[in-house]
Amino acid sequence: MKITISKQIFQEKINRASRFSFTKVSSSSFLHGGLLKFHKNRLEITTTNLNDFFYTSVPIEKVEKHECVVDIKKIGEFLSFISSDDLILEIKDTILLISSDKTTGSFPLISSEDFPKLPSIEGREYSFQKDFFDTILPLVLFATSSDEARPILTGVNFSFRDGQKYIAATDGFRLSLYIQEEKNPFPEITISSQVLSELMRMKLKTIKMTCSEKEKIVVFSHNEDHIFSRIIDGDFPPYEKVIPTECVTKVVVNREQFLRNVKLSSVFARDFSHIILLHLQKDGIMIKPRTKEDGGTVIHQIAEIEGPEQKIAFNYKFVLDFLNGAQSETVIFEMVKSSAPSVFRIPNKKDFLHIIMPVRTDEEEELEGK
Repeated sequence: MKITISKQIFQEKINRASRFSFTKVSSSSFLHGGLLKFHKNRLEITTTNLNDFFYTSVPIEKVEKHECVVDIKKIGEFLSFISSDDLILEIKDTILLISSDKTTGSFPLISSEDFPKLPSIEGREYSFQKDFFDTILPLVLFATSSDEARPILTGVNFSFRDGQKYIAATDGFRLSLYIQEEKNPFPEITISSQVLSELMRMKLKTIKMTCSEKEKIVVFSHNEDHIFSRIIDGDFPPYEKVIPTECVTKVVVNREQFLRNVKLSSVFARDFSHIILLHLQKDGIMIKPRTKEDGGTVIHQIAEIEGPEQKIAFNYKFVLDFLNGAQSETVIFEMVKSSAPSVFRIPNKKDFLHIIMPVRTDEEEELEGK
């Protein structure tokens, strides 16, 4: 069997599919590959990491039905060094040959007998517009956890009440929340951050989502590309409880200047505790890295401050993540007290808030010990 296929289209599909292949160590070699199905005039490509599936298809000339599993990541690497417009795919006995001009790559075939089958689901259809992936999701996604010990925190939670859709993510130390007007009821589900990251990377105008709460699976579809993902099971933390209901001290600060000064302070803080101390004063903020030595580095940040002077400490990484994603001229920082969660806002994003939990300071620990 031999076919000719566009290198650009094939490479795009292979690269996208490879991001959903199994990465953990396994004795089942087929899990680390991708399933290729040559069927009539379509080449179908499927990969899975056992939680998610990716499926796509490419039009080809009519061929006999054949399916096999191959090392899809190795194919992707091979294609990255090929410059021609067209490829020739040929199956000979137990190998797949991919040829470009006088260059040929040989890829062993693996039996497809045990490759997991795509889920088949039915459910209500929803849609996500380009604005969601361009401006809303980036403000929420970074707050998800990478610790698989608590799977529910590795996803973004969607809920619906009173005509509003709540989009939230937390890793237990910070919370991002976006509240969006929504006419149609939306299911309460938590979706994998990996899947949402891939959808964001695709930069599409519209993506359809089919949700089966019975089978606990969602499918995101755009043309020939389909991503099947298991809804993350579990109860999402009741994040409303950590949102402050008052503001004692309010700070308005230039985002770029604040970002630069936090980065400057991190040069010294990262070698010890990753903690920076913020002293909110009438004429601005004194930023100091928490280190073993007393005194030392102090950075002054110009800011507009309303309310009494206060001190608070944060993991600087969390502050940088927020500032990098804010993309605005100024940001707002609201504080109740040194031991309470603080709210960070973006002036032109009234429906968004970000909360960072403070770090206990030496002064607080000394007071508790007395």
